[in-house]
Amino acid sequence: MDVMRDAIGWLSVLLALSGAVLSALHVRRSTWAVVIAAGFGLQAFAMAFTRIAIVLMSRGDTGSGTIPALFLLTSLLGMAGSAAIIAGLAGVLAQLKQATEAAGAPETLSDGEA
Repeated sequence: MDVMRDAIGWLSVLLALSGAVLSALHVRRSTWAVVIAAGFGLQAFAMAFTRIAIVLMSRGDTGSGTIPALFLLTSLLGMAGSAAIIAGLAGVLAQLKQATEAAGAPETLSDGEA
């Protein structure tokens, strides 16, 4: 059961890294892709660091007062990553709206109307 739990934890890190790579591949389309990629990168780093800290704690290789501070730091990094992803998504959607309006196409994303 421990192996399954560990595999799922590392799978979430892999998914965050995939989000960073996928976003980075679209930098030419939108400068906001850099922000999104950075957000996924921060999340991946925070998740990986947390996984490593958990392994060290289970082995007893922990410092006396450093673990709570490190968990706080990784939580803040993960939160900053989420904020970057949200900001990047808002920027991409705003660019999409501007491009749609500039093309004279009917709006499809406002107030749920088609």
